[in-house]
Amino acid sequence: MLQRLSILLNAEYRRVASELGLQDVHVQILSFLQQANRYSNTLAAVTEYLGSTKGTASQSISLLEKKGLLTRMPDAQDKRVSRLLLTPEGITMLESIVGDNVVHQSLDHINGRGDKQVRLLLSDLLRTCQLTHGRKAFGICAACRHHQIAADGSRRCGLTSEALSEDDSALICREYDAAE
Repeated sequence: MLQRLSILLNAEYRRVASELGLQDVHVQILSFLQQANRYSNTLAAVTEYLGSTKGTASQSISLLEKKGLLTRMPDAQDKRVSRLLLTPEGITMLESIVGDNVVHQSLDHINGRGDKQVRLLLSDLLRTCQLTHGRKAFGICAACRHHQIAADGSRRCGLTSEALSEDDSALICREYDAAE
């Protein structure tokens, strides 16, 4: 079933991407960046997330930038790093893709129902696949063992000692380590 869902999701990405003069990998990059926190919106993180080469990811990002769907911003602390941010056009285009996608709607329905058993099963399957293939986990920040909430409700990353917003905590992080 998961294989079939994956094929359907990729086919839908290919169809929509083709209509927009893009490839499905471009839609995957935009989708990742929409969900990525500030530790993960870089070329290196995109490369790791997709399991591609740096050159392939860089070419795709350049194309998306030329099409006005994302922009590169120098990191405030490390000028060697560029942050990849969706433009309003990129967000609108991605929302139209996801909004029309039956697979996404079905997954949202499962999450909305609070079907904890299904989520746990899928999480275990994903974690096993990532470990087996030596891939980074890229989980939701708030579920990471480094995510800390102080008595006053403020959030902090225990790995970097940086403050986290509630929005940061709800996004995907490349430094994710499953809570025990």
